[in-house]
Formats: sequence, structure tokens, C-alpha cells
Amino acid sequence: MRATKIDPWSWQDDFGFTQAWRIDGAGSLVLLSGQTGVNADGKVVHADDLQAECRLLFENLAEVMRRAGGSLDDIFMITVYMTDIGDLAAFTKVQKEFFVTRLPARTAVGVTALAVPGLRVEVEATVVLPAGRS
Repeated sequence: MRATKIDPWSWQDDFGFTQAWRIDGAGSLVLLSGQTGVNADGKVVHADDLQAECRLLFENLAEVMRRAGGSLDDIFMITVYMTDIGDLAAFTKVQKEFFVTRLPARTAVGVTALAVPGLRVEVEATVVLPAGRS
């Protein structure tokens, strides 16, 4: 599999995303439902700490990826839903702790609420696994 980064500019690096990825020779496409900062029992545990909520969200995302046969490095696109889009910079700071190899393409959307009361951020992802990986 070959992944080619498409970034005509450099400003997006400060915001924590890549404009686009071209994927050639891919094997499997994995579509992840929105992941949040809930514990294994589905309970909100960081209602007063956005960065802790985001870290748990990315830990959950990594666990789903592991069970899908991949890792965070296989994520090429995320959509971020936030109840306060003003928190995007704080989210981006945590995101960069987890995406160190490459930044995924990203869309961020401000919403009035998420499905689970008390949560402030949710992330869905598009994943491309190399051929032969299961």
C-alpha cells in the first residue's frame, strides 16, 4: 500500500490535520463509528476535563483499531464533532500526542449535543488497511 500526502499548503499542520491522502494498493476499508471518552462500561468519567476526555477517546479509538487488525497509523480521515468548537485547539493538542507518524485528514463540526449527555467530543474515522492484513 502506498499513501501519498496531499498538502498544497503548510498552515494545516498547526491545526493538526492533512488536507488529503491518496491511497494506492489498499486492502481493506474500515469505517469506525463515533468514538467518545467513555469507559469500558459506557460511562462518562471525565466530564470536567476535556483533555482527559480526549485522551480516553483516542485510547478507545486505538482499541477498536487493534481489534480491527490495525492501529492509529492506519487512520486517514477523522470527523470531529464538538459541543464547543472553541475547544478545537485543546483537542488538536491531544490528537497530536496520538498521531505522531502522520496527521489524518480532518473535518471538525460544532454541534449542539452528542448522543451521550456530558460528552463534549466524538470522533469517527475512515481507515485503510494494507492488503494482506486482517
